[in-house]
Amino acid sequence: TFDDDTVDDGAMEEENNEEETFQIQSSENDKKFVLVNTRIDYQYRSETLNNIYLYEFVSTLYKKKMNATDMKHLSTTAAPDTEVANKVGRPRNERFAFQEQHPQATTHLLMKHSQAHIPVLYGPQIPRCDRQDTRERYC
Repeated sequence: TFDDDTVDDGAMEEENNEEETFQIQSSENDKKFVLVNTRIDYQYRSETLNNIYLYEFVSTLYKKKMNATDMKHLSTTAAPDTEVANKVGRPRNERFAFQEQHPQATTHLLMKHSQAHIPVLYGPQIPRCDRQDTRERYC
């Protein structure tokens, strides 16, 4: 039994380890920020991205808040090859909608970088599938 002034540090630490973590990432020329959880973004990525691995996902795609142009691009079907060939300038970056289960599916999308980026790994070690305490969550 605990009184109101006593805190169980072990229980608090265990509870904090089960929480999802988010990053704040700049976008739109560093004027806006987006909450990012790579695990959720990868898990609920577009069906067309099912064949890419996590490393490729992180190095080639980024999350962006949708604007009117993005919504128009996602709502139209693929343009005929002749129409794409007649466009002048740099081709548009590919855009991918999240699956509807994603918490930001109606407000954000994935956009392909013009050039691949090298991901920097930081934070806690990637959980091992052979540990009983993390197996169910990550396997």
